[in-house]
Amino acid sequence: MLTTSCTDALEMAAILLNIQPGDEVIAPSYTFVSTVNAFVLRGAKIVFVDSNEKIQIWMLLK
Repeated sequence: MLTTSCTDALEMAAILLNIQPGDEVIAPSYTFVSTVNAFVLRGAKIVFVDSNEKIQIWMLLK
């Protein structure tokens, strides 16, 4: 499918994935703010994560 923007594509993805209020969506912490808007508008809880290997290991040991 073609969309006119990445925002439209993310909104379509949120609809197709049936994102509901309270669902958790994982997003990179270093991102543009509108990346998560499509999911926030549907009531999802956004969980920002870092891609630092040391932090990932720490989170696994937690």
